[in-house]
Amino acid sequence: LTFFYINILLIKIIYHYGVYIEMHYFILFLITSISIFGCGDSNKEVTIEDSKNDQAIVETEPELEKDIIKNNIIEIKSCKKYAGAICSLKYKGFEIVDNKDFGRQIQSAVNYPTNSGPESYNPTEAGNIRDVNRSSSELLNMSIKNNVLYTNNQMAYWLEPNQCNNGVVSCAVNKKELSNTFVSKEISIGYQGFNNVVHFKTLFDVESNVDEGVRLDGRIQFQVLATHTPSSWDKFYLFQEELVPFQAPIKNKNYPYESPIISASRDGSIAIALLKIPNNSPTEYVFDLYSMKHADRAASSLPNESGVTALFDLYITPLVLGSTHYFETLLILGTLEEVKGTIEHFYKEKD
Repeated sequence: LTFFYINILLIKIIYHYGVYIEMHYFILFLITSISIFGCGDSNKEVTIEDSKNDQAIVETEPELEKDIIKNNIIEIKSCKKYAGAICSLKYKGFEIVDNKDFGRQIQSAVNYPTNSGPESYNPTEAGNIRDVNRSSSELLNMSIKNNVLYTNNQMAYWLEPNQCNNGVVSCAVNKKELSNTFVSKEISIGYQGFNNVVHFKTLFDVESNVDEGVRLDGRIQFQVLATHTPSSWDKFYLFQEELVPFQAPIKNKNYPYESPIISASRDGSIAIALLKIPNNSPTEYVFDLYSMKHADRAASSLPNESGVTALFDLYITPLVLGSTHYFETLLILGTLEEVKGTIEHFYKEKD
């Protein structure tokens, strides 16, 4: 109202002194502009509606982290680039995941039984062997609620049609890139009072129909969970009644054991292990260790590392098309002694 009265007063002055009406319009426009843009209540709260045409004066809240769960020692990140697979696992700030290619994330995969090698019909959560900027797998859903991560993924075959992988002497039998195998996960940090444990619940939906001309016969292998440790972690132990050390694996050779395997740094300051929560299934279950440390593609995205060693939580059972399979796995982190003590606790509880 103050500026309204000022405008009226100016009009009277202008007409009294015979100033041209055009000048009045100019002054009226100038003062009105000042009243709108240059003044006003300095204590007035700026709203989003007010700021649509003046973004510079608005300080928006930072976007919430929609792909990260964490506690005081563990942080986990799921990446859309890798179709929801875990692309970062930090323990007390130390990064463990190597993202050099689309096979090294913490993820799941399925090996169907064929006569053409172990990766010939191999749906893989993060994508295929040739993926670079985006995954060939389809992320159908990713959400976080109450610090629990949920993902749902339609897996791409690891090898593209007609592609061969000489590293494992395998050629693709799939006729397309995207499989009809699905994996769903629920991931949380902490389990039964242990804050150094990540709890994975994993559900696989096996293909009902396979590609035309593909013959599957035998047992299907679920890589329920795969994690990769840096090449500098060169200490390996079997958990039996005591820790049993064994030599680092040679390239491209699998070492299946029924006991959990621990991979640790040389000084034992950090270690990791996978432990299955029994589901009372009568079929065969094993832990598996596979080394990529001396593989041809031995580079790493982690600083000062030359490759990785892979730990697999495996489940092997007769193939039934259209079946579903549910698993629970614990990923345990800490010093070598802490990991050993955590496994001991759950073993005693199982007995």
